[in-house]
Amino acid sequence: MRSLLIIFLIICSSASADTTELIENAKKEISNTKYPEAIELLEKARSESQSEQEKVKIDNAIGWTYFLMGDAVKSERILLEAHAKAKELGDNKASIIISNNLGIIYYSTGQLQKSSENFNHPESRDSETANKYTQLIDKGNREALANEHITQGALYRAKMDFSSAVNQYELALTEDPYNARAWEYKGYALYRLGQFNDSITSSQKALEIESNNLNSMINIFKAACALKNGSEIEKHWISLKDSMTSNANIVKADIELTRACSSYSNIIFKE
Repeated sequence: MRSLLIIFLIICSSASADTTELIENAKKEISNTKYPEAIELLEKARSESQSEQEKVKIDNAIGWTYFLMGDAVKSERILLEAHAKAKELGDNKASIIISNNLGIIYYSTGQLQKSSENFNHPESRDSETANKYTQLIDKGNREALANEHITQGALYRAKMDFSSAVNQYELALTEDPYNARAWEYKGYALYRLGQFNDSITSSQKALEIESNNLNSMINIFKAACALKNGSEIEKHWISLKDSMTSNANIVKADIELTRACSSYSNIIFKE
């Protein structure tokens, strides 16, 4: 909504008396999510405007309203035309805002490369909007790269190559340190490698990020039982008992857990 207000403040600051009322009424319609009515008013304002600069700004509002209405394709077309016209007229302020709006549309439709190109363009890269979305794009790219490493790690895991799997999960965590799935998978791979203390640490990291991560809870008990430390097992059971018992059918069906903790059934699932 803040972007919407900026759009209309810019239009109204230069609007003629003939179009101001139409633009204000369009603004009200948009605030009430009556987008077709708003577009009709904006198009009328455009037809009555005698200023090319004002028409560009109205086109920006029309394009953005189509985006709010869910028509990203039409929105993009109108904004691209408005952006070209703003540059032709030398209206740097309007050009920056339209470029940012295009960047937002590309970001919202998953076109991160095009979005990044818009926000890193010399005319808009220093704006508050560009800085905000550039950070979001970078985060999205890092998350996507992390997921690629997790997928590769899972393939190594399927081949029982747990060392290579751990390497991939660590690469994932370099990109996205708060990826609970990477910590979970790493915890299991470390368990299979016999690195039980490290496995518990990794699984606990997953739980810090995603407190209901049942697989990480199970991995903690597998590793703790493998260490044959009854007091540690009991400590973990006290903290995780509620989640484990509420998912008892899933937990009891885990054959690895049953085998690893067969000597500690007096602690696990103890009422």
